[in-house]
Amino acid sequence: LGKEWLENAMLRVLTSRAKDKNYQLRSVLLLGVEHLHAAISSNALETQLVPAAVEMASDPVPNLRIQALRSLAAASPSISAEQKRDLVLPQLQDRMTDSDMDVKFFANEALKTLES
Repeated sequence: LGKEWLENAMLRVLTSRAKDKNYQLRSVLLLGVEHLHAAISSNALETQLVPAAVEMASDPVPNLRIQALRSLAAASPSISAEQKRDLVLPQLQDRMTDSDMDVKFFANEALKTLES
């Protein structure tokens, strides 16, 4: 069906989940980032999905913060160097001081991925 269909049909669904009260439904957006980053345009990724994933890296739910970090690391080959530097890396560095030790671990892993 192609990128156009994917962006028209799926991005609306994914971004609508970002503010859901249920953290498990919010995680749908992160799975989309992780699995669809190479299949959508860089513009859609960088204007819609990456900013939402970066925001979710500060979610009150630790499991969602972890998933956001993992999704950003997985999508890193498709994220521009500028957006990594200006948006993603500062969030990963902030998560290195998270109160949850698992979040810290995955922030460190994501930093390694983005810096390699």
